[in-house]
Amino acid sequence: MRLNKYHPPGALGAIAIFFLWHAATQAQEAPVGSDRARIIAALDRAKLLDSGRVLAHVSHVCNLSIDGKAYPVADVRELIRNASVARGYNRIVVLDDSLHVRQEIQYGEERPLFCDGNRLYVYGELHIHGEDPGGDILVFTDGARHIEFLNADPNTWPTREELEKRGRK
Repeated sequence: MRLNKYHPPGALGAIAIFFLWHAATQAQEAPVGSDRARIIAALDRAKLLDSGRVLAHVSHVCNLSIDGKAYPVADVRELIRNASVARGYNRIVVLDDSLHVRQEIQYGEERPLFCDGNRLYVYGELHIHGEDPGGDILVFTDGARHIEFLNADPNTWPTREELEKRGRK
């Protein structure tokens, strides 16, 4: 039986350390809210997820930019268990940069699409608590606590190329 002797890290060890360091720094540079597991943990901490429902979809849609801070927007869809007809519980959740919930907006068939500054563009006309007027553009102010609705023809919305030129996705 032969025993292996300890050899201090050479070039291979240095390369391995570099890749670990690089991976760690890349993870820190990821956009706020882009980690799905962290979003789910934040929703769970805020008691927004219900064990009586099935979490069917969670996605990071985009980041709003309000007063120079990033506010991740998550699209959350849960299915209600034991419903005689399949029903869902859909929400747009706006988080702050520490992933604390700032807004929870229920929706039916509408869908959050993209952000441009402090504006969230939505497929369909969204009404909060059934109030009028609703809109397809939600404008957030005051740390995402206040929402104003706008309506615009989707043909006038910013294109992907325009958003990329401004550095937003």
